[in-house]
Amino acid sequence: MVIKKIFFAYFIFISLSILKAEDYKVISPDGKAVFQLYYTPTSLSYSLDWQGESIADKSAIQFFTQPSYKLLGKENKEVKSSWKPVWGQFSTIEDRCNQLTLHLSINGVKTDLICRVYNDGIGVRFAVAEQNNLQDKTITYKLDLNTQAKADAYFIIRKHIIGPIKLRCLFPKDADKPRSQPLFLEYNEERHVSLLESDLYTANLFNTA
Repeated sequence: MVIKKIFFAYFIFISLSILKAEDYKVISPDGKAVFQLYYTPTSLSYSLDWQGESIADKSAIQFFTQPSYKLLGKENKEVKSSWKPVWGQFSTIEDRCNQLTLHLSINGVKTDLICRVYNDGIGVRFAVAEQNNLQDKTITYKLDLNTQAKADAYFIIRKHIIGPIKLRCLFPKDADKPRSQPLFLEYNEERHVSLLESDLYTANLFNTA
């Protein structure tokens, strides 16, 4: 009887450990931007604060439909580098940020989730190396933005700027449908947030939303 009680307590402890969420925080070099990443075996989400105020409440990041995540490892590093663009206004671009990388297995696909936090923005990127189990798999990438803040929204349809639209009215009947990017949010005269998609390599595997 004693053995059964010990086994039951041990089983409960293991179950709670498996289901426990993991939180990871990355702060910009100047300390003003705080990016929080939340991991569970069935979900990924994030939040973003700037100068102590919420820019994005807890919002989902999705990779695959009905994903299953397994954390294989993680690493943090400080990025200090520069590079020279082939064209543009600046001859040299300084790259300064703090970076978190989660090494994941998502539905059996080994994937790196790379989160970079700069003084003036954040970047989130999934990197999938070539591997043998990618056949017949379609990756659907989705990043949500949840916020209680009041803002005017602008976006582009066929090269035409649409807006301003009150953020609470942006998705009145089609909340599950994505808007075109870039999406520009104006909170006040001093605070603006833009969401854009870039650095997409040619790959038939990806659908983006």
